[in-house]
Parts: sequence; structure tokens; C-alpha cells
Amino acid sequence: REAAKAKEQPAAAAAAPKVKQEPAQPIVYASKEAAKEAFKALLTDFDIPAEASWDNAMRLIIHDPRYSALKALGEKKSAFNEYCTARRAAEREEARRRQIAAKEGFMALLEGAAELEPGDSFDRASRLLNHDGRWKEVESEALRRELFKDHMEALKRRRVEAEKRKQEGAVASFKELLQRSALKPSSSWRKVAAKLQDEEAYEALDRLTRLEVFQAHIRQLEEEERQAKEREKEALRRKERKNRDAFRVLLTRHRDEGSITVHSRWKAYVPLVEEVAEYQAVKKNASGSRPKELFEDIILVRAWMPALKC
Repeated sequence: REAAKAKEQPAAAAAAPKVKQEPAQPIVYASKEAAKEAFKALLTDFDIPAEASWDNAMRLIIHDPRYSALKALGEKKSAFNEYCTARRAAEREEARRRQIAAKEGFMALLEGAAELEPGDSFDRASRLLNHDGRWKEVESEALRRELFKDHMEALKRRRVEAEKRKQEGAVASFKELLQRSALKPSSSWRKVAAKLQDEEAYEALDRLTRLEVFQAHIRQLEEEERQAKEREKEALRRKERKNRDAFRVLLTRHRDEGSITVHSRWKAYVPLVEEVAEYQAVKKNASGSRPKELFEDIILVRAWMPALKC
């Protein structure tokens, strides 16, 4: 019976109707541009390298329905070349981004290495940090050395600038201390130092710097004193000039009133003005023309007036 069944099965299979396979329908694209994009997507999906030749690429993609998206061989090759050009550009950009990220990671690694000091060698840094993946992300040792050199120079500059700012702050604090101490131009450093030696601003500076700041402060006090005296002198000169001008006005009025003539004498005139404020003011002047000289000037002008009228 089993032999009979075996004979019946092939016969039944032969008697079964065959299913007719329809050929794959071609994909229809809305436009030539859409067809080109489909062809490029095909190249992308197969991860065709930018350096691949057309022949090698064609062998990989020819059986995909999208291969027929473009009909003419020239169109296919043109789209393939555009794909390769765009892929090379994208790969270059990606390589550039990776390199930037690697550099930034490497520099961040150096920045975070508190063990490094200005003057440390590249070899010491390598021993300390090469276990960190960021060290090896920069593949070129020459580049690692260059970046390390840049970092150490920057680190040295920052340390110098920080020390400079610290010193400037200490100097400013000591200057404020001196200003609060109400010093005079004649103050001696020995006495000032003895008075301030327990102050924090004093201790923050070395001996030479303290002395230099003190000397500069004394020079400033001397200059301020000189300027104050000059202002006082100028104010006094203006005041005395006003006193003389006021006395001249008084003399001129007396001349016009006839109290002063060409024959008037100073000794006879003084009693007339001895109690007058203008005379008292100009009498106190420490410089410039004296009252008698101003009086004689008026007499001289009075004597010349007839000749001037002629």
C-alpha cells in the first residue's frame, strides 16, 4: 500500500494546476527628479562607497527594481557621479567633525588634569593620561604633541595673569591701607611700617614692593600738597588783583570828583581813605602794586590828560 501511495502523490502533484507568476510591475515615479532621488536612495541603501567604480556598483544594485528608475545609462551614471560627489563631501565633513570633537575632547582632558604644571613634559602627560580614551581619539602623536604644547603655553599664560591679578589686588589693598592711615608727605617709612606690620594688606606684599608702594604714595601726597599750595597762591593772586582793581575804581572816582589833582600828595590823601574798605583791602596785599603806587599812577594819568585831549 505504501508503494501505491508513493505512486499516487506525484500523479496528484502533476494533476494540480500551475499558478502563473506575474512579472514585477515597474515603479512609476511622478517626475524625473523623483526617479533620480530613488536611484540615489538605492545607492545609499546598498552603502556604495564614494570610491566605487560604476561597474562594481552596478553589479550590486542591478537586481533592485529601483535600478530601472532611470532608463538611460547616461542618466544612471550621472546620478551615480552626483551621489559619489555628495558622499565624498559628507565623509569629509564627518571626518572634520570627528577631528574637531577629538581635539576638543583631548583639550578638555588636559584642562581637567590638575596634576599637570607649567613646564611638565609631553611624556609625563602621556603617562598620566593615556589610559583615558580621549587621549587616543587624537590618532596622530604629532598632533597630540602640538595640542599639548598649545595647552601648556596657555596654562602658563593663565598662571602668570592670575599671579599678576593677585599682585595687583594686594598692591591696591595696601594703597587703601596707606590712604586710611592719614599719612603726611613728611611721614617716614620706618614709623609707618612699625604701625602697619600686623595688617593683612601689609603682610600680603614683600618688603621691596611695600616700600615702593609707600614711596609712590608719598610722592602723590607731595604732588597733592604742591597743587593745593598752587591753588591757594592763585586764589590769593586773584583776590589781590580784585583789591587793586577796587582801589583803582575808588581813586578814579576821587580824581573825577576833584579830590585828586596833579598837585595832590599821598600823605595828604591817605587820611581821606584810611578807613575805607578798598584801601584797607589793598593795603593787606602781599604782592603787586602798593596803594601809594596806584595813587601815583592816577596822578600821572591826570597830568597827561590835557596833552592827550590836545
